[in-house]
Amino acid sequence: VLKMTGISWEWGIVLITLLVFLIISEVYKFAKRKLLKPISVATDEQERLQRIWTENTLASTGAGLEKHKL
Repeated sequence: VLKMTGISWEWGIVLITLLVFLIISEVYKFAKRKLLKPISVATDEQERLQRIWTENTLASTGAGLEKHKL
């Protein structure tokens, strides 16, 4: 027969550790949002290269050839 007892002080350590982890993770996410703002990387050169890549991809798949059919 199993002899079960109530929750002991060890579970208090588990709960405190869980709370500390949650608090630290939320503080980290908040700091990341406020301090590490995304840098705008969309330059004219990158936009031009993206447009060329898209045009070449469409041409190689034949998606842009429908209008040239007779």
